[in-house]
Amino acid sequence: MAATGVLNTGGNLGGVIGIPIVAYLSGHQAWTAAFAIGVAFALVAAVLWFFVDPTRGDEGRRPSDPRNPDTITA
Repeated sequence: MAATGVLNTGGNLGGVIGIPIVAYLSGHQAWTAAFAIGVAFALVAAVLWFFVDPTRGDEGRRPSDPRNPDTITA
């Protein structure tokens, strides 16, 4: 679940931060500078994608399961 939140937040932040950067670069540099930065981010994302393990699951435990060591109890 935490990974989903990170992906949703990252995607939204990319849109909020990326648009002004691309607009600035397009206005003050050639449009190719903005394109090159986009390509660089895409290449970094592609490399990081190799570290994602699609076989890793949640082991079928519920978050409220007392045997789950990640459960916080008072």
